Amino acid sequence: MPDPGLTDGVVLLRQWQAADADWYADSVRDPDIQHYTSEPPALTAGQVRAAIADLADQAEAVGFVVCDATTGQRLGNIALRHTAGTGEVSYWVAAPARGRGVATRALRLLSDWAFAALELSEIQLWTVWVPDISITSCDLRILVNQPTESIPPYTLPADPATTASPRPSGGSCPKERCGRCRL
Repeated sequence: MPDPGLTDGVVLLRQWQAADADWYADSVRDPDIQHYTSEPPALTAGQVRAAIADLADQAEAVGFVVCDATTGQRLGNIALRHTAGTGEVSYWVAAPARGRGVATRALRLLSDWAFAALELSEIQLWTVWVPDISITSCDLRILVNQPTESIPPYTLPADPATTASPRPSGGSCPKERCGRCRL
């Protein structure tokens, strides 16, 4: 990981520090983060500090705080687990930072770095199945180490029980909650 982190001039991905724990624990109490992620609702700053320390010792996982590149304000969380050439990304964006393209920028930075530095051949986006929302096709396609136009569309099934994998990779979603192609 480059020091001080990865940036595109708008967002900065940097290593988590113990001083970030209170912000993280407070942020995950947001109803949308609770609804769309697997973050525990009663997460404490102490648990976050322990997770940050554990993350530093994991060779197959990285996690970053997403910050405003100019002000340093914390905007969200993004993490990558990887093994055998495949990575899996999870993320969330804090309520005040939503709608500004933060997740898309963070995903691009992390995926570009991971493909080059970790020599991954594929990155999958981990999502919690929620029937009324999913990611859009252009957002997911940035995660695959192929030109966007070469990836066939994929439509999420109406019922996750009808598919072998509730976390498919590649393709388009049946609904775009925002009406535009963004996270």
